[in-house]
Amino acid sequence: MTNNNRNSRSLIVTAILGVAAVAYVFVVFLPGQKHIGQLRTQLQEKQQFIMQTASLSSAIGQSERELAEVREYAKQWRDAAPSETELATLFGEITELARQAEVTILHIEPQPAVKLETVNQIPVTIGVEGEFSQIFAFLRSVEGMPGTVWLPNLKLEQVSKDSENLRSEIRLTVFTDNREFSE
Repeated sequence: MTNNNRNSRSLIVTAILGVAAVAYVFVVFLPGQKHIGQLRTQLQEKQQFIMQTASLSSAIGQSERELAEVREYAKQWRDAAPSETELATLFGEITELARQAEVTILHIEPQPAVKLETVNQIPVTIGVEGEFSQIFAFLRSVEGMPGTVWLPNLKLEQVSKDSENLRSEIRLTVFTDNREFSE
């Protein structure tokens, strides 16, 4: 009987150890593995976030530099752009450019301003007469003014069949700073 007793004890001990091993696997080992997997996933997500943040910080720095350049350009433009009260001076400068190019000004007709958020557009019609080279020199001078004038339309026609002179109807857009809304 002692052998039988030993066998049954050994079987009981083996069964208890088997149950303990299975319990350990299901209660401790598998949940631990699952938790470790979750921690690894979280770690990978955080590492990816850090890598993205590093690339974003250089992009943010570049954007900040570009924004500073844009603000500086806008400040320079606002400083150079005439206000509506300075339009008479601007038209005087255009008249002087016409005199230097040796064209005759027939008329200067400013139209009502178109107020936009940060700038005003002031359409102006200018009639001039002269030779093609003179009108071309005048237009080049007007376009060379410091960023305040745009030439959207130009019409040239011969004064008469016998004349080398041309008559030109020029539509300009003068941009002024809308100081009410500018930064």
